[in-house]
Amino acid sequence: MLPSVRNHVEWLVCSLRFHLLREGFAFLSFFAAQVSEAGFPHVDLTTPGSRAVGLRFALPRADSASPAHSWCASQLARTAVRDAEGKLLWALPLSVDPTDQQLMHQKVMFARDGDTAWAAPDTLTADDFLSFQELMAELGSPETSLGWCLSGSSVAELENDFVTIPASLFLLVSPTSRLVTALSAKDPID
Repeated sequence: MLPSVRNHVEWLVCSLRFHLLREGFAFLSFFAAQVSEAGFPHVDLTTPGSRAVGLRFALPRADSASPAHSWCASQLARTAVRDAEGKLLWALPLSVDPTDQQLMHQKVMFARDGDTAWAAPDTLTADDFLSFQELMAELGSPETSLGWCLSGSSVAELENDFVTIPASLFLLVSPTSRLVTALSAKDPID
């Protein structure tokens, strides 16, 4: 049995919690739909100047006929990543070993759409990656074009993005307050 997108999302969130708390960050995680429900306690999930990015997981190819470092993804998913214009990155697991859960932040690479190619109609390959450390550094830089800038701490401003950006997981990074919030899609998609 190969791990599902839901498995990879859960493993990444758990790994991020452990790693970021150890690095002195506060870390919160919720379902994306949960934080916009009536009655959800007011929690500042971001601060002004924070950035958000969506992550779309593609599962590693398991067959020996596929190129090394290739992932299974649909053309629909590729169109979604391309149309999100930098708001959505590919999250590309390098391992399907369930015992790698605690180190998943080191076992997932992140790629912009322009750094990927299609080896076959459902086989994604990537030429250039960001590690998790590089992703965090990029999201913490005021000059970055990665993701999008959040103007305040309200989740209400993100509600439209939760619907229109088909991410498996959203990361909200507040570098000045050292807060990272992970918002999982209710039903992570392929």
